[in-house]
Amino acid sequence: MKKKHILYPLLCICTIASAVYIYLIFQRIETDDAQIDAKITPIISRLDAFVDSVYITDHCNIKRGDTLIQLDTIPFILDIHEIEAQINGLRSKLQSDSVILLGKQMEYKIQTLRQNEISTEYWQIHDNFQRTEKMFSNNASTLDNYNESKAKDLIYDNKLKGQKLVTQKALIDLNDQKEQIRITKAQIKETLIKLRKAYLSLSYTTIVAPYAGKIYKVDIKKGQFIKQSQLITELTDNQNIWVTANFKETKVAYLQHGKHVSIEVDAYPDIKLNGYIDSYSPATGARFALFPKDNATGNFIKVVQRVPVKILFDKNQNFSNLIPGLNVNVRVID
Repeated sequence: MKKKHILYPLLCICTIASAVYIYLIFQRIETDDAQIDAKITPIISRLDAFVDSVYITDHCNIKRGDTLIQLDTIPFILDIHEIEAQINGLRSKLQSDSVILLGKQMEYKIQTLRQNEISTEYWQIHDNFQRTEKMFSNNASTLDNYNESKAKDLIYDNKLKGQKLVTQKALIDLNDQKEQIRITKAQIKETLIKLRKAYLSLSYTTIVAPYAGKIYKVDIKKGQFIKQSQLITELTDNQNIWVTANFKETKVAYLQHGKHVSIEVDAYPDIKLNGYIDSYSPATGARFALFPKDNATGNFIKVVQRVPVKILFDKNQNFSNLIPGLNVNVRVID
């Protein structure tokens, strides 16, 4: 009887302890659907060119600004020389056109002055002819004087008309020369833009690292021809890593910004890291799938959704051995 009295309380205590343990297990906010993440940048070529030198190998560490690939520069240098020759030719043409323009401007001024002189002479002769004509109608002048005055008036009238045509042609030539200079200046401006693009293309022949990191794999060889936008390698920023943890939707309400978490890495079970929740996705992972599931059908099966959460590591921790893609376990600790 005494044994039964002892076993019964022990059994109750064990049952309560088990219930409490199971309750705590279910209340824990954790997930093993989590991986190390980092910025991974594809290194691509901006040009069609032959590879002159390769300065990287598989999985090598590099610094920001290090030269990764050197493309053949000769074709682009020749393009620059050709464009510079075009610019020099256009500038020489502009200089000669400017000299011609000065001549056209001088010619137009001369013809304008000549026209003014002839116009002054014509109006004097024309006034004299009108007086002679009036006197002749009043029998105050002879027929010879009248004919002489009329002939002189016609001569200067034709002379003035001819001079106006010459002045008009000089103005047209002047405007044509100005238009030619405008076109030449536009051509120089356009060619200068081409020169800047050529220098920019030349700068693209040297492919440098945008930041410090580690190279993934290099399949490019010296002498190989690569095309524009062709993938050369990928660069991983292992110094700035974070964790992407996919929590169940039923736990989202407890995932406030700044909450501390503990992180266990499957590859390094002895390493315990700490971090905090930075942000979480504006939609579940399923909504960003290539073909999101359409639930507007008769065969609906409810599935618990996962919400991607970004977790940053606390400072002053050694995670130099961590690489993107490693599986981790994440547990919210407060």
